[in-house]
Order: sequence, then C-alpha cells, then structure tokens
Amino acid sequence: MNERQFADRIGNIDGQLVEEARYRRRNRGGGLRRFLAAAAVLALMAVSFTVGALAFSREVPIEQETIELPGVGLKLVLPDSWKGRYRVVMDEDTLGCDVYVKSIYEQEGEWAEAGLLFGVYKEYDYPLSQKEIDELTHASNWHFFSTPDATYVISYAGDVQWDPSDPEQEQVFRQMRAEIDQIRFLVDGIPVH
Repeated sequence: MNERQFADRIGNIDGQLVEEARYRRRNRGGGLRRFLAAAAVLALMAVSFTVGALAFSREVPIEQETIELPGVGLKLVLPDSWKGRYRVVMDEDTLGCDVYVKSIYEQEGEWAEAGLLFGVYKEYDYPLSQKEIDELTHASNWHFFSTPDATYVISYAGDVQWDPSDPEQEQVFRQMRAEIDQIRFLVDGIPVH
C-alpha cells in the first residue's frame, strides 16, 4: 500500500466515523420518543382496564336471587326485581317446586296461598328428544326441558291467582308473571331452553 492509498483509507475511516456520529445524533431523539410513546400506551391501557373493571362490576350483580332444586342440579336465576317478592314451596315427591307471589300467598282469608306463578316438576324419569319436547310444548301453559337423567315441565298458572277485588295484587302478579321470561334455567351450570 502506498502513501496515497493509505491517506485515502484514513480519510474513508474518518468519513465513516463522521457518518456514524451523525446517524447516532439523529436517532438519539427517536429512542426517547419511542420510550414516551410506549409509556403513553401503557398508561392508556391501565386507565381503560380500570374503567372497564368499574363498568363490569356495576353490570354484574354480586348476589343474584336463585332457586335450587336439590338432587336435580337445576338452578333458576331470578330477575333482580323479584328479591323479597316471591315464595318457594318445595315438593319432595316430584323433585320440584312451586313459585308464588309472596304478598298474595301469605295473606289471610279466602285468597290465602294463591299467587302461583309457576311450578317446576319432574315429568319423566328419562330425557326426551327435542322433537318429543316440541310436540308436548305446543300448549301455552307448559314448557318441557330435559336433563341427562329426566324430563322436567314448567307449568304456568292458568287461572286467577289473586283477589279480584284487589287491583294492587293483580298489578304485582301481572308484573312478576311478565318477568318469568327473564328467568334463566341452568342444569349443572348449563343453560336450558
């Protein structure tokens, strides 16, 4: 290598060092920007998680009203508005229950123990197919569903279940009767229709 070639190489090395220094200075601010952007994203994620958790905690009731049929694995999850307004009478023979409007059921006199909203009973000791259930459920006061071991019927009251001279009883009964569709039926935690 002669002197000229050596000088050119040193010049190139010098040029490369200058370019690297310029590149590092240009990109030094980019690292700070990236760090600030990542911090902002993390802060937004934390805030949105907190807001979401607060909203979720308001939507899901802590304690829901339920009726459980022992030995069946059937749970009825009732509307929140029913709290303190219903009465359950268990029937050990049919592994079922009757559900009443509490204020009507517990009154004195001629209409005592009225207020039946519906009953849930074991109808067959074996499960029915969906086709068989569809054939049975065409009547408006019955609804059937099967568990792995049996078939149950939900029987709705078909006659007057309140004192006709008391419009308040009628209003309470009709309101709760209209909310029966909001009840969720769960067998071993799985919804049934």
